[in-house]
Amino acid sequence: MEQLRLFFAIKLPEYIKEEAMSLAKIGEKDIWRWTTRENLHITVVFVGYLAEEQLPQVIEAGQKAVQNIQSFVLKCKEISYSPEINKRKNWLSLEKNYVLSELKNELEKELLDNGVDFQTENREFKPHITLARLKFGADKPTEQIKKAYVKEFPVEEMTLFASHLKKGGAEYVPIQSFPLN
Repeated sequence: MEQLRLFFAIKLPEYIKEEAMSLAKIGEKDIWRWTTRENLHITVVFVGYLAEEQLPQVIEAGQKAVQNIQSFVLKCKEISYSPEINKRKNWLSLEKNYVLSELKNELEKELLDNGVDFQTENREFKPHITLARLKFGADKPTEQIKKAYVKEFPVEEMTLFASHLKKGGAEYVPIQSFPLN
C-alpha cells in the first residue's frame, strides 16, 4: 500500500512569484536554499502521509469544504527574516484573512468528518509563502531582513497536492483543484 504525502494549498499568480523572489534575494544569499518558483504556494492544511486508499476521502473533504466559500482576495504584507526569532525561513507574510481562515477550518472539519487521520495545527494560522530556508549547517543571517511588499491577488480555487521528497528538493504534483464559488 503506497503512502501519499498530501497538502491543500493556494496557488500563486506568476507575477507574485516573480516579484517576491526578486525582492527576497538580498543580503547573505549563499546561506539560503531557495524554493523553486513552481513550488511557491500558501499551505491551507498539511494532511501528511496517508495510504493511497484514503485519497477519495481527502478529495471528498476538499469538495465539501469549498461549497460555501466565495472567491476572495489575499494581500501580501512583507518579506522578512529576523535572526532573533528561531526560524530558519525567509518568507512573504500575508495579512490575516477571514475567508482563508474559514476555508482552513472547514477543510479540517471535513477531513475529520470523513475519517481522515491527520494532525490539526494547535498554533495560530499565519498565512505565508516560504521563499527560502537556511541551508543545513549555515549560520543565521546577521542582519534582519524586512521589505514591504504590498500586493493583492484573487483566490478562486484551492488545490490538493502530493509532495514527493527528492534529493534535489520537494516536487509538488497537483492532484485536484477545487473551485471556490
